[in-house]
Amino acid sequence: MSGKRGGAFPLTRMWRWGTVCFDALGLSFIVLAAYHKSLPEFQAVLSEKLPKDTRMLARFEYHGNHPVVGWHIHATCGDVSNLQPGIIKPLGQVRLPD
Repeated sequence: MSGKRGGAFPLTRMWRWGTVCFDALGLSFIVLAAYHKSLPEFQAVLSEKLPKDTRMLARFEYHGNHPVVGWHIHATCGDVSNLQPGIIKPLGQVRLPD
C-alpha cells in the first residue's frame, strides 16, 4: 500500500510485524499485525488482495500514549467495492469510537 493519501505504510524497523492470508466469500484477504518495540502501540490491518494491489478495509489500532488510550478502528461502513486500492487512509473512513 503506497498510494498518495497517507504515503507508504509507516512501519519502521522499530515495528515487529507479520501477515496472515486467507480466502473467504470468493475473495482473498491479508491481515498485517504489528507492534512497536518501545511504545505501547499495536495495529492490525485488514485488506482485500487484488491482482496488482490491496484495498484497505479496516485498521484496528491501540495507542497507549495518546490522550485517549485504547483500541479503535478506522473502517468504511457500507459498500467497499469503490475504495481506491493502495491507499492507507481511504476517503470516507470513520473512526469508531470517535
